[in-house]
Amino acid sequence: MDETPQLFASLLEPHHQTDTFKSSNDELTTWLQRSALLAQAKGTGRTYVWTDDANRVVAYFTVSPTMLHREILPKNAGHGEPETLPAYLIGRLALDESLAGKGLGGDLLRSALEVTCNASQLAGGRYILVDAIDDNAAGFYKHHGFKAEVGGGRRLFFKVSQAIESLGQAMKREQAARSGTQQATASRPRAVEREDHGTLTA
Repeated sequence: MDETPQLFASLLEPHHQTDTFKSSNDELTTWLQRSALLAQAKGTGRTYVWTDDANRVVAYFTVSPTMLHREILPKNAGHGEPETLPAYLIGRLALDESLAGKGLGGDLLRSALEVTCNASQLAGGRYILVDAIDDNAAGFYKHHGFKAEVGGGRRLFFKVSQAIESLGQAMKREQAARSGTQQATASRPRAVEREDHGTLTA
């Protein structure tokens, strides 16, 4: 896949090409190709994708509403909370092998958090949950701020309010970086036209 991927998430549609997608985890590959559209039709979850210029899926994640039981939270997080809380589950998150090793996993997770936080603003929701498929995935989510449930399982959680704050900080960093680039460009020497039509570096 040589085409440049579109690094923004759009809802999976039948015209998207999933047959060329290949994750390093066969289960994640198979689910996208065989079950993602069916899950959407049944209303059990929504799958969002990144695509390349040829409309082939190169990354995806799924989001669905769920409930969180207070007992999986550490005492300092669960104190004062009701027995069950509205939440969203990022059930699957995967990159195509062609994007592996390019540092895009965090960007894909950010896309998933943006979709989930937007949903929470419309319909409520206190927590975001993930089910890490293996220990490496669990480590990835912990690196990005998720906390493990009580008992040390692979279900991890993140407060929606913390996710919104994290996304806001990331946006500020990007804006600062763009501003720095623009200032650096503006401060570069300019070629000034002289009266004899030569050029002078100012």
